[in-house]
Amino acid sequence: MPDATPLGHYIDLTASDGGVVRSYVVRPASAPRALLVVLQHMDQRMPGWEGAANRPPALADTRPGVNPHVRQMAEAFATQGYLAIAPSTFSRGRSGTHYGYRFEQGRWGQRLIRPMEPLPSTAIMLDIEAAVAHGRKLAPYAQIGVVGYCWGGLLAWEAACSLGYLSAAVCHYGGGMESPAQRERQPLCPVLAHFPTDSRWMAPAGIEAFQAAHRSELASARAVEIRVHTGRYGFMQPQHTGYDAAMALRVQAQTLGFLQQRLVDGVSIA
Repeated sequence: MPDATPLGHYIDLTASDGGVVRSYVVRPASAPRALLVVLQHMDQRMPGWEGAANRPPALADTRPGVNPHVRQMAEAFATQGYLAIAPSTFSRGRSGTHYGYRFEQGRWGQRLIRPMEPLPSTAIMLDIEAAVAHGRKLAPYAQIGVVGYCWGGLLAWEAACSLGYLSAAVCHYGGGMESPAQRERQPLCPVLAHFPTDSRWMAPAGIEAFQAAHRSELASARAVEIRVHTGRYGFMQPQHTGYDAAMALRVQAQTLGFLQQRLVDGVSIA
């Protein structure tokens, strides 16, 4: 394993519909073991807000980046040998720069989150695909996985259910996964889902229903492995009040083990 954290850099990628997505790319020190798309949080989405998402494209120097935690996670995955790309899933909203975690307050709530509300997640799948396309140029033969946190966890689940070229997906407290519409979806690749036990953003009954919906898939090629951790929503994120450093280390170890098995060792369940 490399001794130093690989340096990341931003690049502008163009999605198939012409949208430009700013993405944080971190290359490992040696040949990539696999490609990971890392998806960021949305602290509090604001249902019911129907403000205009139609606006002129953001200037290149003002497109939003990804938050510090996701940049850190992309760098951490790169130290493990993964080519990590974190697309700014806010690129289709209003322009901005770097932001902290509690960005739903004040001007960031106006400039970043609210314009995203009217957009279907299928549009953001195009940004994920743009990240994958760039990754394939850098590592043409690498297996492809996706890892997400909070809103990114939900997007990772949706990607697992719609993008047939993924070999693995990891969802950390993907709020919305437990909703009736989402839990009935069928993944096209193995999935590891990390859920919290508190009920602030994800109802325990919904998580139990998600488990029940996917229990029969444990012995299939589209297995959904579920880990319920005694802790609060946001336990991986240092900027979140639910952060638990010890739990974050344990969960990351589980995630790395899953990715090793599915992306590097190439294990598939018949």
